[in-house]
Amino acid sequence: MMEHAEHSPAAIREKAAGAVNCQSVTLPSGLTVLCRTMPGYSSVHAMYATNFGSVVREFTLNGKRIQLPAGTAHFLEHKMFESEQGDAFDLYAKTGAAANAFTSYDRTCYIFTATGMTDENLDILLNMVGHPWFTKETIAKEQGIIGQEIKMYDDSPDWRLLTALFRCLYKSHPIRDDIAGTTQSIAELTPELLYACTDAFYRPGNMVLSVAGNITLDQAVEACRRNGVYDAVEPPQVETIFPQEADTVQHKETTFTMPVNKPCFALGYKEAAINRGDTRMEVIADLLPDLICGGLTNLYRKLYDESLVNPEFSGDYLSTEGACIIAFTGESETPREVAQMVRDEIARLRQNGVDPELFTLVKNQMYGEMLADVENVDDAAEEMGTKEGFHGYGPEQGYPFLKQAIQGYYAGRGTQLAEDEIFISDGAKSDLANVLGLFDVDNTVLVPDPVYPTYVDDNVTDGRKIIYGRTSQENGFLGMPDDSVKADIIYICSPNNPTGAAYTRDQLKAWVEYARKNNAIILYDAAYECFISDGELARSIFEIEGARECAIEICSFSKIAGFTGTRCGYTVVPKDLERDGMNINKLWLRRQTTKFNGVPYVVQRGAAAVFTESGMAEIQSNLDYYRRNAKVIADALDECGVWYCGGKNSPYIWLRCPGSMKSWEFFDWLLENCGVVGTPGVGFGECGEGYFRLTAFGDAEKTKLAAERIKTAIKAL
Repeated sequence: MMEHAEHSPAAIREKAAGAVNCQSVTLPSGLTVLCRTMPGYSSVHAMYATNFGSVVREFTLNGKRIQLPAGTAHFLEHKMFESEQGDAFDLYAKTGAAANAFTSYDRTCYIFTATGMTDENLDILLNMVGHPWFTKETIAKEQGIIGQEIKMYDDSPDWRLLTALFRCLYKSHPIRDDIAGTTQSIAELTPELLYACTDAFYRPGNMVLSVAGNITLDQAVEACRRNGVYDAVEPPQVETIFPQEADTVQHKETTFTMPVNKPCFALGYKEAAINRGDTRMEVIADLLPDLICGGLTNLYRKLYDESLVNPEFSGDYLSTEGACIIAFTGESETPREVAQMVRDEIARLRQNGVDPELFTLVKNQMYGEMLADVENVDDAAEEMGTKEGFHGYGPEQGYPFLKQAIQGYYAGRGTQLAEDEIFISDGAKSDLANVLGLFDVDNTVLVPDPVYPTYVDDNVTDGRKIIYGRTSQENGFLGMPDDSVKADIIYICSPNNPTGAAYTRDQLKAWVEYARKNNAIILYDAAYECFISDGELARSIFEIEGARECAIEICSFSKIAGFTGTRCGYTVVPKDLERDGMNINKLWLRRQTTKFNGVPYVVQRGAAAVFTESGMAEIQSNLDYYRRNAKVIADALDECGVWYCGGKNSPYIWLRCPGSMKSWEFFDWLLENCGVVGTPGVGFGECGEGYFRLTAFGDAEKTKLAAERIKTAIKAL
C-alpha cells in the first residue's frame, strides 16, 4: 500500500515538532539537548535519559568483556540518587522540585518538575548522574530496599503474567528476566560492575537532556557547561552483546496460580526485531494491535458485548534491541476462547487484508494522539491561565486541530469532509435553531411525531408552517416520505429521540431522494450516532449518495463524551449544498463570523481529545456501560411481553404503556408502584400518547433494580 507523503512517519514527526516548536542541539561532548520553550508556563519539566536498560546484560568496555546480573540497570537507577554529599531527593526537596526516575527494557530516565530555581535543579540532575558514587556498604543497603520492590512485583498478577509470556517466547534474550532482577541476581552487584556501567553508558554521547516549560535552550546548554558535560571528550569503546535467539518460541503455553478476582491471560507473538531507528516499522507494529482487536474493531465489540473480556482488554507491542512482541492481555472467564478468537481474526486479516476504513480511522487516531501528546488538555488549561498563553476570540468556525480530528473521525467510516465544511458550535441544540436563520419564514417544515420538542418550538417562534409526519408502532416509529406532502425543511433524528428507532440506509436513501426531488433541505440530527452498534446502519447522512446536495448534519459532544456543561458540538455544511443560487456553506460561514464568537479554546482542546485512541477507548467503555443498561431494561420488557423499540442502537427505550394506559397515567402508576420515573410519550407529540420513554443513562445497579421492579409490577397487572 502506498502512503501519502503528508501521512508518512517523517511528515508526522515534522508536523509534531512544528506544533511543539522544539529546539535541538548536539554539544561537542555528544550530548543531545532538546528544549521546548513554552511562554507563560510557570513550571519546568526536565528528563535526563540514557540508552541503557534492563536488556543490556553483556558488553565490552575498551576491549574488556563484562557480564551483568539481571536487574543491574534498575539497581543503578536507584543508586544514582545517592552521593557522598547526601541524597539527591533531599536536595530537590529544598528547591521545591518533585523528582523521580524509571528503568525500562532499553533506557533509564531521571526526571524533575519544578516551579522555580530552575538552574539549581538542573545542577542537581546533571551532577548526580554525572558523578556516581558506589561503595560496598551503600550497595548492601540498597539491595535490601530493592528486594522489597521485587517482592511487590512478584505480587502483581499483570507483571507476573508478562514475565511468564516473555519466558515462553524467548529462550536466551534478557527480556525474559524481570527489569528489577531477583534478590539473588542483585546480590552479585559490586561497585566495580556499577562503575563499568556508568563509564560505558552514562557518557554524554549516549544520553539526551530534554527540557520543557519556562526555560530556554541557552539556559539548558549553560547548565551543561557548568556541570562538565559540554566539552568534547574521548568516548570509550563500547559494544553491547546480545545472545543469538531462535525464531521459534521456547514454550507454547504456561500457567500459574495466584489469588485474582478473574483469570488473567496473555497471548503473544514473537516477531522479527525492529532495527533501531526504523520508525516506519515501529509505527506499523504500533498500529497492528488496534487493527486486530482495538476498541473500534468488530472483534472488540463482540468480545465486550458477550462479556468475554473487560474494558482493560487490549493489544500492544514491545520493541527493544533484539526483540519484538505483539501481545494481547486482559481478564476473562474463558481465556482460551478469547485467545482463539484473536487467532481467528489474525488469520482472517492475513487472508483478506485490513479494512481500509478501519485502517484510516486507527491511523488518524494515532496521528491525533501524537499531536495531543505534545499539547494536551492540561497544557491548554495551564496555558489559558497565563497572560501570554491566553486565547481570546478564536476562529468562529473552530480551531483547525479540532476540525481535523473530526475529519479523521468521519474518514474512518469512509466519509470525506473538507475542513471548511466543519463548523464548531456550542452544541447541537443551538445550531438546530440558528441554522433556521438562513431560511425564509415562508418555508414549510416537516417534523416527525413524536419529536424532540425543540424542532417544533424553534419554528413556532419564527412563525413557520409545520407539517407533522405521523409515526406509529406499525411503522416502528420511522416515518417515510409522502409524495403528496411538499416540505422545504425536513428534520430527521437517527437514532431518534425519543423513540430510539434508527433508519436503515435504504430508508435514508428514500429521504434523500425525496429532498432532492422537492428541492428541500434535510436537517439531520446525528447527536446519538455514537450509540449505533449495527454496522449496517449509517452513522452520518453523508454516507448516503446525494446527501451532500440536500443535507446539513448537526452533532453534539454531549452524548458521545458528556460535554453537557462545557457545551460543544459541530455542524457539517457541504460546499455542494446550494439553493436559489446561494451557497449554503458560504451563507453559514457568514452567519457564524457575524453572530458567533466561537467555542472556548480549552473546551475545543478537550473535544479534540475525544478522538484520540485513549479517548475513543474510554468513550466506548462508557457507551458499552449504557448499552448494558439498555439491555437490562429491554430484557425485563421482553419478559413482560411489553412492546418497545430502541435500546440497541440508542440509549432510549420507547415502550407501549401496558394495560392501555395513557402516558401520564403510566407515569403516575410507575412512580407509585415502582418508585421509577421516566418521560411520558405524549410530551413529544400527539403520536406519543400511550407510549413512554425510559433511558439507559443511569447507574447500572439502580437500572437493574428499576427493571426488576417494573417487571414485577407489570406482571402483577
